Amino acid sequence: MASFKMKSIIANLTMRQRALFVVSIIILVIGVFGGIVALSNRFSSLVPIRGGSYKEGIVGSPRFINPVLATSDADHDLTKLVYSGLVRMSQDGLIEPDLASSWDVSTDGKTYTITMKPKLAFHDGKPLTSADVVFTVSKIQDSTLKSPLRVAWDGVTVAAPDAQTVVFTLSKPYAGFLNQLTVGIMPEHLWGKIADDQWSTSQYNSEPVGSGPYKISSVTRSRVGVAESVNMTAFRKFALGAPYIENVSIESFANASDAESAFKAGSIAGLAAIDSGDIATTKTSTTEVLTSPTPRVFGIFFNPSKNKIFADQTVVKALNLAVDKNAIIESVFGGYAHALSGPLPTLVDTSANDADTKLALAAKMLDTAGWKINPKSGLREKTANKATQVLSFSISTANTPELEESANLISEQFQKIGVKASVKVFEIGTLNQGVIRGRDFDALLFGEIVHHDTDIYAFWHSSQRADPGLNITGYTNKHVDSLLESAIKETDPAKRMATYQSISSQLAVDAPVIFLYTPDFIYLVDKSIRNVSIGAVTDPSDRFSNVSRWYAFTDHVWNAFLKQ
Repeated sequence: MASFKMKSIIANLTMRQRALFVVSIIILVIGVFGGIVALSNRFSSLVPIRGGSYKEGIVGSPRFINPVLATSDADHDLTKLVYSGLVRMSQDGLIEPDLASSWDVSTDGKTYTITMKPKLAFHDGKPLTSADVVFTVSKIQDSTLKSPLRVAWDGVTVAAPDAQTVVFTLSKPYAGFLNQLTVGIMPEHLWGKIADDQWSTSQYNSEPVGSGPYKISSVTRSRVGVAESVNMTAFRKFALGAPYIENVSIESFANASDAESAFKAGSIAGLAAIDSGDIATTKTSTTEVLTSPTPRVFGIFFNPSKNKIFADQTVVKALNLAVDKNAIIESVFGGYAHALSGPLPTLVDTSANDADTKLALAAKMLDTAGWKINPKSGLREKTANKATQVLSFSISTANTPELEESANLISEQFQKIGVKASVKVFEIGTLNQGVIRGRDFDALLFGEIVHHDTDIYAFWHSSQRADPGLNITGYTNKHVDSLLESAIKETDPAKRMATYQSISSQLAVDAPVIFLYTPDFIYLVDKSIRNVSIGAVTDPSDRFSNVSRWYAFTDHVWNAFLKQ
């Protein structure tokens, strides 16, 4: 009846009235719909949901997807995705639980007691217990396997009092030990059946079983058996929660150029460790460029035992002032690097500006110290005991483009204050074996790898002066020795950093080095993949530290249904 009356009313309306009626109905529907949407937005939240795929390109093929044997970047990348350690590095560079639920450190810093989470499992469903941790460490320490990690585990004993407890005992305190517990845990029920001489050829190196965020579903190989792509699916029982992205693939490329072309064409959505000079030609309108300082500290290291000029602190301090770090960073790295003021990648030089003023001050310091410009040569000279010495030396470096270019720029900067610095370029193997190990250089432009802050002990403690020690300048300072010895035992990061600031200040006074820069790690990711972030990167594989929290899809969920 009501429907008949409505039709009757509409039939008696004029064309204009009918048009107004229809418009009113449309406005009403839009208003109601908009109200529902507004209400939904007010009482719901946009949250990530599971699903989607991600494909990333890497240069080179993995050989050992195995925490004990991994050597290449490709090995480490896949190992990070497939395996879990007791702890994991967070995006802010701090240690957080992974397979472990908690840990306790003894007052003498030598005993670490780890409590593992209950009901842990490997990808094949078998339980993961403390016995697997003991097995993994024993294989790292096994000399027949020649694990790259073996040196770091010398002097460490491990025991498993029960299925969820692991006790590590160190021969001496080491503040960086927790970082070693990021190593992936291997399944004893599989690898325990394999003889040591068969480890390098086992199928589990390319089709591993771990407990990490992703488990391998298939491997595509070339005709000669080399892995070309590794396909993985989310592991629902991952200790930190099931990953959001359901499928992840890693595709191997023969060289960086091929990988960059694939990224630009959109066939892969991620590409890591790209050269700064290739960013502009590789990224697209949907690319997010993520950066983080690498664990490398580049500097000019002086060798006063080879060239007595560097025994004059006025000279080395003037040279420090003459180096325009920002000019090097812009010219060589396109801005993708940070100026340094100390021996750690985190010690950023905030005063690396006003190059002209510093150049004038450097010239004045040398004038005052008696190093005068010879108007004919344009170089500084100093006469003592009727002998004239020219202010000149050589800079040795490796034959990589960024080091060669940096060395030449620095040589030009020194020339501006009347100092001659000739550049000597060596193949990397020759530089390491003949120049560095033999301490056969005046000045060396090179980089030190600092995986953990305590690593600087090897570079600056006086006990490390002779080869194979890494104190290549022969630097000796008893106060710095004492500070380094206390830092390597200190478990409080804040207290350690305060100690490093003191060390940095003393190095600035003694001037055995000019700290230059740390290059950025550069990661290109398509914006369709969200919540990707990289914090501290000590190894390129660290970009996957929070991969389980990346996502491709979102949905509105009523707040009442969200987990608190």
